[in-house]
Amino acid sequence: MATKIFSRDFHNVSRKNIDGDALRILYKLYDSGHTAYLVGGGVRDMLLNRAPKDFDISTSARPAQIRCMFGNCRLVGKRFRLAHIYCGKNGKIIEVSTFRRNPEFVNEVSEGEEFDGGDGGIIPDNTFGCPEEDAKRRDFTVNGLFYDIGSYSIIDFVGGMQDLKDGIVRSIGDPEIRFKEDPVRMLRAIKFCAKLDFNMEKETWKAIYNNRRYINSASTPRVQEELMRFLEYDRAERSFELLLKSGLMTILMPHFIDYLRQARDGKVPSDPHCEYFWQTLELCDSMQLSRRGDRQLLAAVISLPLFLQAFDQAEQGGLDLNDFGNTEWIAEAVGRCCECFGFCRHSQDKIIQYYNLLRRIILFDRKKTKLKEVTAKAHFSEAFVLYQILYGLKAIDENDYIFWRGAYDKSAAKTSVSAADRIERKAGCSPERAQ
Repeated sequence: MATKIFSRDFHNVSRKNIDGDALRILYKLYDSGHTAYLVGGGVRDMLLNRAPKDFDISTSARPAQIRCMFGNCRLVGKRFRLAHIYCGKNGKIIEVSTFRRNPEFVNEVSEGEEFDGGDGGIIPDNTFGCPEEDAKRRDFTVNGLFYDIGSYSIIDFVGGMQDLKDGIVRSIGDPEIRFKEDPVRMLRAIKFCAKLDFNMEKETWKAIYNNRRYINSASTPRVQEELMRFLEYDRAERSFELLLKSGLMTILMPHFIDYLRQARDGKVPSDPHCEYFWQTLELCDSMQLSRRGDRQLLAAVISLPLFLQAFDQAEQGGLDLNDFGNTEWIAEAVGRCCECFGFCRHSQDKIIQYYNLLRRIILFDRKKTKLKEVTAKAHFSEAFVLYQILYGLKAIDENDYIFWRGAYDKSAAKTSVSAADRIERKAGCSPERAQ
């Protein structure tokens, strides 16, 4: 594919939208005689008039050279050395990588490389290359665009500008090979389709379906991280719809597949029309729960249908649902969800607490229990979010919801006043007040 260069008059990327620290790093590399481009998602998002989350840089400078140029730089990675440049006091990191090409089998050790102990050599990731080679080793065309700080132009080696215009996620290179090289790319393709509201290019989609079984060979933490990100862009419904259609959901989340099948067959009393799972995702998106920054809550929300199913089974099995010390049946339902998201024991316990408090709200008896015994509990706010989802599913009575909405508002107001009082007390003890 011929390289296309789009001058400043033909794109909307402006330096005023680039992070100031990233801009200073780019100019320092450029003024030192190195080629340096802003790359990846930052360029893509600015072209789409979105606020970039990250600003990554690729350069002709080698890792050791980058470290010498920036005193606040740390090199990370064993197979391929990346430069992390720490900026400011808030821990912000600008990642700078050296242009590289697709690895080849060699018998020499590149800079920063180590032998893997095998026979005959290694397959290094740290094979330096030129900008075009670097672009072609990236995952998708929309992520393969470079912004040149010297000419203010967009350099397109892979056809990414046209795919951005057409709203298409397309693999760079043969998708059959690229997904076998790194199966996590299949999840990333789905994530970008959902996040950007793009369509999947036909051959890329076909390759995901054909190679879905290879997802089991991918790094478990990376898979879990990508699944979690499905919930963090307020596009969970679309993400899981694509995950289901691709066949990946059957492999990665079999317990959700079992739930959908049982609900479809009328075996879940709380969800007779097999709607709760998708409605829950839709509510999660519309309520923008990702902005709370609580991954445990997001996991609890998506697993709410499983909790309701477990609630049904516990009730049918004759368990005393008012025995709030018995959380085994909740833990069993939560465990299946936590397994696919990779939560540690502490996180699992938090989710169990959310659900257990939700159970108290559902079973609350105004004659026997004081309201404060529930609203004063830790995680009442999270439990009420789950209760709101139930209301959105029309699984609870409207009058009950109005009662708990009022209780939550009063509790939130008291919490706000208490926080203000603490701030005032601290201000009253400050040296300025003492003078």
